[in-house]
Amino acid sequence: ASYGKLDRLANPRQLHPRNRVAGPSHIRPGTAAIPAASVRGSTGISGRNDQWGGPHGPPHCASVHADTVSPMDSRFTVDSNELTAHLARPARAPSVQPAVVIVHGFPTEAGGGINSTMTMPALADLIAAETGFAVLTYASRGVAGSAGDFSLDGWRRDLVGAVDFLTAEVNCDGIWLIGFGTGGALAVVVAGRDERVRGVAAVAAPADFEDWARNPRKLLVWAREVGVVRDPEFPRRFDRWAAEIRAVRAVEAAESLGDRSLLVLHGSDDETVPVFDARVLADAHPGSDLRIISGAAHHLRHDPRAVAVLLGWLERQRRSLLASAPGAGNGNASANP
Repeated sequence: ASYGKLDRLANPRQLHPRNRVAGPSHIRPGTAAIPAASVRGSTGISGRNDQWGGPHGPPHCASVHADTVSPMDSRFTVDSNELTAHLARPARAPSVQPAVVIVHGFPTEAGGGINSTMTMPALADLIAAETGFAVLTYASRGVAGSAGDFSLDGWRRDLVGAVDFLTAEVNCDGIWLIGFGTGGALAVVVAGRDERVRGVAAVAAPADFEDWARNPRKLLVWAREVGVVRDPEFPRRFDRWAAEIRAVRAVEAAESLGDRSLLVLHGSDDETVPVFDARVLADAHPGSDLRIISGAAHHLRHDPRAVAVLLGWLERQRRSLLASAPGAGNGNASANP
């Protein structure tokens, strides 16, 4: 498994040989391959078919492209760094309240990561409205309006802090994580250590960061260029900062999830994180659900098929939570309408 984004970003026309996308022969038997054609059927919500369902199509997927962007209007602090966040709540609080944290990926262009986070609040609002989840998204240290400087373990601690913040703000009955790219790998790692997390959706996530670990100075240069490392004296201990990169291994953490849910969602034409990483990550968890979006590249956040899969997965998690709630057999636990 590899994560060769640095090679690609250093020269966008030259793709690192290890990062060539695996073809259909690399997709394990039984993988759900989602066609490139426009989405037909439902998002899998309200008891309809888990993949696309009935005849209605996902009516709200267009809202992820809306011009109106919700603000990062909340704050919480991790390691003395104030992080910006957005907390979306369902219009009516259900009797059993699930919650989810959305984790962004590493920036692909200059600007302090603003493009990595600017549409995440809209996705949070969509999920809250469609599924009844309370949804927190945030900007990790060094990104957008959040204080601090990027380190991989620092971003891991930020996610732990986000889970702490969400549980303090919302009286929730279960927490799930959705991570994109780097955020997907960190979500798996955090879930492997935190029993509060009941499941993870890893979207276009690397199985490990070996490519970054082989050239950490190149990563640091790129982090400065995109604006997520702002302090010219950071890191104070480069060797320690570099060692953190190799220590984050989602493929090993996936084995620690036990019977908790793991959705692995990837584009078949991802040139940043090869689809082979998705297979490696899914194979590490015997109960994983591997979904490959045919013809899709790395940025699945804006692919309506990927959004539909995420909504369907969350709905199944919500129903599972309801079924396990006290009094479920008596009909005392009701779903959010």
